[in-house]
Amino acid sequence: MNKAELVAAKVTPERVARLVYALEPQQHPANRGSVSIGQLIDALLAQEGYAAEERAPFEVALTQAIVQAAKDIPGFEFVDGG
Repeated sequence: MNKAELVAAKVTPERVARLVYALEPQQHPANRGSVSIGQLIDALLAQEGYAAEERAPFEVALTQAIVQAAKDIPGFEFVDGG
């Protein structure tokens, strides 16, 4: 496995939910109730000791892992903003 796959393998529904609950209150009031996938990726990378500037090689694997994890969290919905 490459480093992106190793980090993505650690993404669980529980971990994503904890991050969403931690990040959501920090949102601008107009954006409350949501957290961007970019914010989740940056937070996961920080937890693994990587800087946000190192994000590119991780983006696809982490996006896929986060989307899959969100499907397994009751009450969560992934909305593609792209």
